[in-house]
Amino acid sequence: MTDEIIRVVKREAMVAVPRQALDDPRLSLAAKGLWAYLFAHPELTAEGIEADDLARRGVGEADEIRHCLKALLQAGYLTEESA
Repeated sequence: MTDEIIRVVKREAMVAVPRQALDDPRLSLAAKGLWAYLFAHPELTAEGIEADDLARRGVGEADEIRHCLKALLQAGYLTEESA
């Protein structure tokens, strides 16, 4: 990387996300990004999260999403309920 300054482009649709998960060293950057995405889209968690559905939305590869969901569950940022 060069000495250039990189800035975030701010768009109109914004969401405030708690920093606890984002600062958690147990989580990968991918897991942190997935958590922030899910936090910004609570409607996706209303009936449960499916890795394949998130993959179809372009969030990532289903296997990587499953890995991230498992990490978020283990860290306590998601809960699992029986059907």
